[in-house]
Amino acid sequence: MKFPVGAAIIAAAIATGSANAQTYASSTLPATARSIYQSCTQVAGGSTGADMRASCACITGYMGGAMSDRDFEVVAVLLRVGEMTESGAPEATIQAEIMAFFERGFTESDVQRVSAMIDAVTARGDAVCGQFEPQGSV
Repeated sequence: MKFPVGAAIIAAAIATGSANAQTYASSTLPATARSIYQSCTQVAGGSTGADMRASCACITGYMGGAMSDRDFEVVAVLLRVGEMTESGAPEATIQAEIMAFFERGFTESDVQRVSAMIDAVTARGDAVCGQFEPQGSV
């Protein structure tokens, strides 16, 4: 699944043990995964009208497992900002999202590192999850 720069897709790893489930349930991971999944379905399906839910769920889970929670959250913010830019959101709204991101302790270094990771993770994720894309959607 090919996405514009800043629109990589990701998701949460599903905890298998009860201790892990409790840890992940109390973390930001589920909300981050939902945010990434929703961005994916809007960005990927928006231009074609195709139902990308299965593909987006796959790539979200794949990328969630390939990245740390912190990096996964960076991706969610990059997607949100990309989505806001694409939809023509007011500049003040976009800037507020960016400022909130940095106020939570993220840095430009985080953005650069994750941006570089996105290409590698997305390429492999495409190979794994591309089979779930509707024909002719890419």
